[in-house]
Amino acid sequence: MPKLKVTVRFSIVSLSTVLVILSSGTILSISYLGTKRSIHSLGESLMREISAHVVEKTLHYLNAAFVTSKISSRLSERQLVQLDNTETLVEYFKSQMLANEQFLMFNYGKPSGDFIMLKRMPDNTYSIKTVTRQGDRAITQWQHENPSAWAEIYSNEIEPSNLAYDPRKRPWYEGAIAKRGFIWTDVYIFYSDRQPGISGGMPIYDRAGNLQGVFSIDISLANLSYFLNELEIGKRGKGFIFNQNGQIVALPIAPGEELKDIVVTSNLDDDRDPENYQFLAVERASDRAIAASFKTFQEQVKLGHFQGLDEQAAYFPFQVHGNPYLAMYSRFPEASGLNWSIGIVVPERDFMESVDRYNRIAIAVSYSVMALAIAFGVLLANTISQPLSLLAKETEKIKEFKLDTHKRVKSFLIEVEDMAESFENMVKGLRSFKKYVPASLVRELISREEEACLGGEQREITIYFSDIADFTAIAENLRPEELVESLGEYISEMSKVIHRYQGTVDKYIGDAIMAFWGAPLRLENHALLACQAALATQRTLDELSLKWQSSGKTVFRDRIGISTGEAIVGNMGTEHRLNYTAIGDSVNLASRLEGLNKYYGTDILISESTYQQARDYIEVRLLDFVAVKGKTKPVAVYELIDEKNNISPLVREFIQLFDRGVNCYRDRQWQKAIACFQNALKIKADDRACEVFIKRCYLYQKNPPPDNWQGVFVWRPMATSR
Repeated sequence: MPKLKVTVRFSIVSLSTVLVILSSGTILSISYLGTKRSIHSLGESLMREISAHVVEKTLHYLNAAFVTSKISSRLSERQLVQLDNTETLVEYFKSQMLANEQFLMFNYGKPSGDFIMLKRMPDNTYSIKTVTRQGDRAITQWQHENPSAWAEIYSNEIEPSNLAYDPRKRPWYEGAIAKRGFIWTDVYIFYSDRQPGISGGMPIYDRAGNLQGVFSIDISLANLSYFLNELEIGKRGKGFIFNQNGQIVALPIAPGEELKDIVVTSNLDDDRDPENYQFLAVERASDRAIAASFKTFQEQVKLGHFQGLDEQAAYFPFQVHGNPYLAMYSRFPEASGLNWSIGIVVPERDFMESVDRYNRIAIAVSYSVMALAIAFGVLLANTISQPLSLLAKETEKIKEFKLDTHKRVKSFLIEVEDMAESFENMVKGLRSFKKYVPASLVRELISREEEACLGGEQREITIYFSDIADFTAIAENLRPEELVESLGEYISEMSKVIHRYQGTVDKYIGDAIMAFWGAPLRLENHALLACQAALATQRTLDELSLKWQSSGKTVFRDRIGISTGEAIVGNMGTEHRLNYTAIGDSVNLASRLEGLNKYYGTDILISESTYQQARDYIEVRLLDFVAVKGKTKPVAVYELIDEKNNISPLVREFIQLFDRGVNCYRDRQWQKAIACFQNALKIKADDRACEVFIKRCYLYQKNPPPDNWQGVFVWRPMATSR
């Protein structure tokens, strides 16, 4: 099992932090838990007060209907309200509804089945509905203050008496007569607008005790819900009302919202039939806190924790998605005549806010102390660990052989300062070492965590040789310091280009450069990269030549040979002195191709294998089939001209003429070949390759080659100055 390792900085900071957190956390926890227990002990009494307050407010809201009904009964008994005069009766209804905004409708039903209703419309205008029975038919008439808005919806009609609205069959009428006093109905659906509501009914008798009719006042559950929404129950508490069947009577709803959480219809095709409406159960409320509280209450009753709400209020905690809440359920007073219960749900944080506020202060103080302690620990840890960390990062750069961005490490600790000095000396040594060995090779060895040793492997690579044309003559005409300066600038710029195209510079042989692609790092497109690098070096040399020419310096021109093939790549030499290089026929061929440039007057020659791998991206001309020294089989030699996208139409025409000439030459059609090459010279007058082939054609016209001749030219290097 590996040992656990940590940094110096982590050790110091974590130790100081843990100690401060443990001490502060213990004190805060004890304080918070003790305070929370005290607050919870007060929670039940506070919830009882809140519940009683909401009941009181609700009864006060509904009591206006009871008081108005009582007054109306006495006024009628004394004939101060004329029941037979519809106009004065409606004016009386209107005066009461103006004084009590919660009244939705004021009704008067007669024992004969006749009916008078004053209704508050949604636009706050009033409409009067009368139902008059005449024999077996009933006449329903409407009078609207705003007929343009409501005449089409609420219109006059004549229908059979048994189908028309009959107040005698409504719960408020039947209940009031049965009790011979004021009653509250259970929640039901109003006949006129199919809205849920509750009615208060009051029977009217004359002084002889004869029934004159029944007054009723309708209060919409929407208005009751709007009233609950206006009540302030803590900061985020909610009150709701439900009946003995566990159905919602009122919820806190903002004005204008639908009552979908109170009543639903089971048959959308017939919404006039009250039987198609159903009051929603509390446990199905969309408000998650209300629904969760009712489910918890039912579970508590099943477990025997409560005997119901007949004898005592129920106080219990519950949760909604992990958030703690408190609930209180209690019955409306029996004297109210309402078989309802009130539910109050309040987030626990409403009670705990003061505790949380003081805890936040305590935590803030603790955090400040912790911050100071941690800051001191971090300062101390940084002072000790920062130099060590920087030294480790600089060591990582060494692993990647990045030696040019080195930072000086400083510390007041003697041991760290000694390490930094030793590290600085090592970096200087590696910088010098980098000048002798390819950086890519060292980087590869470091990344593998291996030591360089004798050995090699066979691998396909692309080899690059370059040489400065006429270098011997140039060297004789320059002072040594000028030659070294120009040669150094030339080799430096060419090497940068090779490195930019991921090549490895193997060695410098005087003015020659040997490089290869595909080792030590494997490259899929090593042939193309070598060709692109060769073209880029030519462009760079052109730029150097312009600069040298303007400074009066001697201009260089180089020649390049490129070959792709199998070679042995690895560390050659002895155990004491190694050289990472490549050997093999493909290496020799690249060197031969570089020399062939002088014969054909070209700059870059590539082998057949190089061309085949890069042919989709480069433009070449097939120059010749040559049997070079050391090769028994002829090889196709190509001149690398440029990348495909950079070829002009004129150059393309020149290549086609030259290719046609080579084909005629190989077919022994000497005169046609001469014509093709002469036409090519009209495009490129100084092309030495055309002149070479014309000379051969004239030679073969006089002295034809043997019958087995296949157009192969046997090349031997000439002993001439470079």
